[in-house]
Amino acid sequence: MKKYIFIFLVIFFFSCEKNEINAIIQNTTVNDVVVSKNHLGFPDVIYFDDIWYVVYRESDGHIGTYSIIKIVRSKDFVNWEEIFSYKLNGWDLRDPKFSYDQLNNKLYLHINATTYNNYGSQRKNLYIEYNQQLNNFPTDTAGIKEYIVPDKYQNIWLWRPEWNNGILYCVGYNPAVITGTALFTYQTITANPDVIPLLDYSDATEATIRFRNDIAYCLVRRDSHSAVFGTASLENLSKFNWSNIPVLAFGGPNMVLTNQFAFVGGRNNGLLYIGKLDLETYSLTELEKLPSSGDCSYPGMVIQSDSLYVVYYTAKNSGYAISSGKIYIKQSGITGIVDPVIAQSKLYQNENCRRFKVRNNRSSSKKQY
Repeated sequence: MKKYIFIFLVIFFFSCEKNEINAIIQNTTVNDVVVSKNHLGFPDVIYFDDIWYVVYRESDGHIGTYSIIKIVRSKDFVNWEEIFSYKLNGWDLRDPKFSYDQLNNKLYLHINATTYNNYGSQRKNLYIEYNQQLNNFPTDTAGIKEYIVPDKYQNIWLWRPEWNNGILYCVGYNPAVITGTALFTYQTITANPDVIPLLDYSDATEATIRFRNDIAYCLVRRDSHSAVFGTASLENLSKFNWSNIPVLAFGGPNMVLTNQFAFVGGRNNGLLYIGKLDLETYSLTELEKLPSSGDCSYPGMVIQSDSLYVVYYTAKNSGYAISSGKIYIKQSGITGIVDPVIAQSKLYQNENCRRFKVRNNRSSSKKQY
C-alpha cells in the first residue's frame, strides 16, 4: 500500500510541475519592438512612471563600424515610439542598461564604450541621468558622464549596474586587466569605488547582481563552462557561496527575483532560454525558449503584476529584431513578488522621510508623453 501511495505522490508532483510549466508557456505572447536590416542588439527594459522604456544598440555588425544607442517607449508594451538616439564618434557603444536608484528616485542609462581604432585598447563606462523636466535622457556633452575607475582597473567594463539602498553595485570584467570578475561598490555614482575580487575563474565575464533582504545574488557567465550562481550577505560581499548552474556559456545572463525563485534568462545553445531557479535548492527548471536564432539573446527582464516581461534581440529575415515576450506567471504558483529592477508604477515621497512606495491603486489619469 505504501508503495502505491509513493508512486501516486510522485506522479502527482510531476504532473503539477508539468501543468505549472504548461500554464506558463500557453500564456506567452511574443511581438517585435523594432525590426531592421541592421544589427540590433543588447537590449534592456524598465517600467518607469507607468511607461515602458526599451534601450538597444544599432550597428552594422556585432562588432561593426558604427554604433547608435536608441531608446523607444510604450504605454502598452506593444506600440513603440523612438525618443532617444546617441552616438559617439570613434567609439563603439555597447551593452546599454537601465538602473533605478529607489532611495533618490533617479533613473540612469549606462553604456559601455570602446575605441574602434585599435579595438578594445581603450574602454569607458558612461552614464546618463534621466531628466524629469525633459522627460528624456539628455544627449548634450554635459549630460554624459564617466564612472571613476581606479588606475589598476582602467579598461574594465562594468556590466549591468544595480542600486541597493542608494549604493551602486557593478560587476566588472576584462580578461586583459584582471582574472575573472570584481565587484565595484559606489557610495554615490560620482564617488571612487571600493573594489573586491568576486570570482577568479579566467572565463568569468558578464554578470548580474540583485539584492533581497540583505542578501546579494549574483549570476555569472563563464565562456567555457556552466554558469555560476552565488549568494552573500550584504555585510560580507567578499564571501560568496557559488554553485554551478547547468547552462553552458550563458550569454548575457540576467535575472529577477521573487521571494522563492530567480527567473533567469540568457543565450543557451543559440536560443533565448528562460528558467526558474529555486533560491533554496538551486535547482533550475526550464520554462521557455523564446523564438530566436543566430546572434541573439541578452534579455532585459521585469516582473510586473502577474507577468514576466522580456526584451531580447534575435536574427530575423536577413536582419535583426528587438523582440518582446510577456510570460504569464500567476498560474505558476509564484507568490511574494518583489520589486526587482525598477520604479514600479507611480512613486510618491512621504513628507516626513525619504521613503518611496508603490501605489496599489493607480490614478485613472496617466502621465502623457
